Amino acid sequence: MVKQSHLKREKEKLRKFIKKRLREKCQILYNTSQRKPINRKEDNVEHIEPHKTDKKTRRNLSIISLRHLGKNIYCPSIKSTRKKRRGLRPIYIDGSNIAFSHGQNERFSVRGIQICIDYFRRRGHEVKAFVPHFRLRKGETTDAALLQSLVDKKLVITTPTLYIENQRRNPYDDWYIVQSAAATGGIIVSRDNFRDIVRWNPNLRPVIENRRLVPTFVGDILIFPVDPHGNRKNDLETFLRYN
Repeated sequence: MVKQSHLKREKEKLRKFIKKRLREKCQILYNTSQRKPINRKEDNVEHIEPHKTDKKTRRNLSIISLRHLGKNIYCPSIKSTRKKRRGLRPIYIDGSNIAFSHGQNERFSVRGIQICIDYFRRRGHEVKAFVPHFRLRKGETTDAALLQSLVDKKLVITTPTLYIENQRRNPYDDWYIVQSAAATGGIIVSRDNFRDIVRWNPNLRPVIENRRLVPTFVGDILIFPVDPHGNRKNDLETFLRYN
């Protein structure tokens, strides 16, 4: 009898303990749900939150003050990107991105860069592609001679490659592409969303979101969307010209 009474008391203590812990857990969950959600972007998610712009900015996507480009850039021949421009926009190609896209993410295909350059040159655009300087070395591309030829023709610009203690270090080449486009009102050709650039300099967000043209390779066939913004209103021809 005494033993049963003891077991009953122990069960009651256990029941109260479990009830207390459940109540504490529910309170923690409630408090957590009331907090402002934290926006964590995984590295493998290619997405940039929509940037709200006023009507004037949407009408002229080349508008951006030079002081917002960054302290690492100097444009002596351009007083302001607000100056009215006409004709075809210059093209700035993300060479590494295009090369690997054409090479199906397995090899750095210089052929892909050449195809992309040829497309815009045939249209009459001024074209520049950017690639890290170390790609000129043999074994770093599918065709080092072709890449050197494009550099000699001033169609490809090489970004710096540093060697410190026998280790190769490449400054972030995306800056050269995005800032060049921002300074001149040009078009960025890349499948990259440049999330790091937006995080470091939010002023460049409108340039990346509004003036990035995404290519698709089907073998050696290069295809661009007929409506770059996906709204079936702004066609490719209008997109590639100054407003």
